This record gives sequence, C-alpha cells and structure tokens, in this order.
Amino acid sequence: MALEAQISGMKAIDLLDTFASCMTHVGTREFFQHYLEVIEGVVRADQCMIFSYSDSGVSCYLSYNARMQENGRVLAEQYIMGGYLDDPLLPRIQNLEATGGFEVLTFSEIKDLMPVSYLEKYFVEPGLIDKVSIIAKGHGETLAISFYRYSENGEFTRSTPALRNAFWRVIAQLVLLHYSQDGAHNLKSPLASLSERERDVCEGIMRGLTTEGIAGELALSPNSVTTYRKRAYVKLGINSKTALFALCKKSL
Repeated sequence: MALEAQISGMKAIDLLDTFASCMTHVGTREFFQHYLEVIEGVVRADQCMIFSYSDSGVSCYLSYNARMQENGRVLAEQYIMGGYLDDPLLPRIQNLEATGGFEVLTFSEIKDLMPVSYLEKYFVEPGLIDKVSIIAKGHGETLAISFYRYSENGEFTRSTPALRNAFWRVIAQLVLLHYSQDGAHNLKSPLASLSERERDVCEGIMRGLTTEGIAGELALSPNSVTTYRKRAYVKLGINSKTALFALCKKSL
C-alpha cells in the first residue's frame, strides 16, 4: 500500500491525533509509546533504529524490533562496533549541511553503494528486504532514523516525492525535538523505550548484579527478572549481556 493511500485510508482525525500525542510527550519517556504507534500503525515497519552521529562515533538512541529474527539480534551491536564505517549513508550524513539538514533515502537508492559484506550481514542474513532512512540534522543532533521490512511482509510501497518528503520531515522533526529537550540525556538510550521494570532489570545487569541480586533489589522473583530480561532483549533486538553493553555504552 502506498503511503498516500495508507494515510487517506485513515481518518484524518486519527492521523492528526497520533502526531499530536507524539508532540504532547516530546522530551518524556511516554514519547516512545506514541512514537511506536507511528512505526507500527502508520509506517507499518517491522523494525526501527535511531542512531546519533558525532566526531567521537555512533550512539544508539532506539533499537526497536517488532518481528525480530534470531539471526538479526546483534545487528545494532555490530553496527556500533565499527560496521557503521561501511554504511553508504555515512558520507551523506557528514554532508547534511549541503542538503539542508534533511534527506530521505530508500534501500533501492543506496543498495548498490553497499559493500557486498555489508549487504550480506545487515540485510541478506537477517532477512531484511527493504529500508527507508531519514537523515536529519538540527537542534544539536545528527540522526539517522531507519525503518525496515522483513521478507515476510514485503517491501514498502513508494509514495509521491512531495508527500513522502513532507511526511518524513514531520517524523524527523518530532525525533529531533524529542532528543533536544532539557534533561534529554536520560532519553538518549535504547533503554528509554522499555517498560519501567524491563529498564530496571537491564540497568541492574549493567551494574553487574546477578539475577538473584536484581530480584532482591526490585522485590521480584528470579523468574520474573528472567522474564523481564527476555522481553527487554527482544524489544532491543539483542540476545546477550555483551550486546546490551555494546548497545548502551555510548549512551551512559
């Protein structure tokens, strides 16, 4: 379904309400709940990643996977640990000023620029077949906001350039505003998109606590801690403590 058809199929009030809810919660943890409504309900993406770029490297602000395949769970970790250097988006990100600080790029537009090993690792092996990336600069942030589709759900259908750019510009500005608010440091972590208990468990892991130690601190059973950890790992798209540290290390 093309984006304009998808949008026209929604009641205008519902679409506006979705964006209004995001705006209302910019700069708070509740923002993610409403932003995920955009990912799943409007964009209908299987995965969304947000990375921040600076001279010191790359930080992950969001790693959200609705239908994560097992062999795709360490992609964010691999990307942060050096994979981003082969990303064909990187030169465009570094030259954002020349494009007005905003650009929309599709998988078909950048696929041929990818090294074979990069394409294999980040798309073929995990079963990802399509991607839309918005690269944007503003409010002191330089971000790449990427949406993905797995083979089971088919490719995104392209909309007209005018509508496409307007829609993605709104998305970009919402995210840029969210991460530029006073006190946004605590939001610049993929853990910010988790539930409170999932976040508490992950933070306990990163402080070196055992399952039993976290259970005692949070007044939970060890089984509950394990359940929250598994849920958090699925949402983050990881499968190990090592990956958790790699994903969050630049955000702490």
